Amino acid sequence: MNTFILQERESRRLGDKTEYLYDIHNSSGGIDEVIAVIKNILKKEGVTPELVLKDEKRMGKFEEIRKQAGLTASQRQEDVLLFIEKVLKTLSSK
Repeated sequence: MNTFILQERESRRLGDKTEYLYDIHNSSGGIDEVIAVIKNILKKEGVTPELVLKDEKRMGKFEEIRKQAGLTASQRQEDVLLFIEKVLKTLSSK
């Protein structure tokens, strides 16, 4: 899996819209960094992976985690949410 850091380079105002331009940098830590960030978010929220996975509104919780972790999909938003679910399942089985 390739991971990248998006660093905002500039933004342009176009009428009532804003266009953001980013520089892309390779990240060497990859998946380990993402897992550490998700663990910290869970710890800060005071929940366990098991609680999040059992929640009826878990997709909403996955979205909150995604926003806090700064994760962005390259194609489909669903891919990121399913990735978070997979990470939580891995963490809960440890």
